[in-house]
Amino acid sequence: MYLILGEIYDKDIKNNLEILQDFNKNLQYLYPFKVKRNGDTLKVYNNDDIVHFRKTYKLTSTLSLHNYAKHEEEDSGDDESDDDSEKIVFRTPRLYDISCMEPLFPIECFLPKQVESSTHCRVFIVLPYLDPVLRGRILKQCIYTTKEHHPLFLLIGDQHGRNKETTSTLMKRYLLSSGVSSDNISKSVYDKFPASILESLEIIPFLLDINHHVTHDLFIACASYDMCKVMSFSRDSKIGKDIKVQFICE
Repeated sequence: MYLILGEIYDKDIKNNLEILQDFNKNLQYLYPFKVKRNGDTLKVYNNDDIVHFRKTYKLTSTLSLHNYAKHEEEDSGDDESDDDSEKIVFRTPRLYDISCMEPLFPIECFLPKQVESSTHCRVFIVLPYLDPVLRGRILKQCIYTTKEHHPLFLLIGDQHGRNKETTSTLMKRYLLSSGVSSDNISKSVYDKFPASILESLEIIPFLLDINHHVTHDLFIACASYDMCKVMSFSRDSKIGKDIKVQFICE
């Protein structure tokens, strides 16, 4: 069974190897996602993420399911479910030549590996962004920064646009796909800047395991274009007076 999210007909993209390679690499940020099938109707849970890729790479709006086989076990937790309704989880998409059903590029692992646990913890407060590629690049930089340290993530983000999932849930899926343990990930749906940062600072002490994490560093992860705004707030609110705060971006 496979799902077509869109097709490329634009010659400037279709015949440009560099753009196609960039497209294929950025697809890593569409970590495993859910689709609800109800008869012939398909609804993607991260709809706005898919729309972002369609606009960026001029994909058609085709959404079609092929070689469908109904699962024996239905997800009964959905209030909208009925006899013809089913939730299906798809892996991270790839670029294919559908005329011969062959991938355009060899499988590569772009995701960073999880680091070994240590008594020194690095805590990341990750601000929410709707752009899936920007969001993924910020998270990847956080993972690279952990080095030999134990990572702890507090992901900020409510439900926005036509996405059925919260932004913090979408970020968590990328971290899980990257090998970060679920125990090291917490979420906060309150995402109003700058109050969300203050709330996160109050939550973090309850997340730290004081019997294991002897010391910790604190990072605020955001987009580069928001760096000055976040740093100014940190300075003006005197957050850094008692707490050493570092910043990380994509």
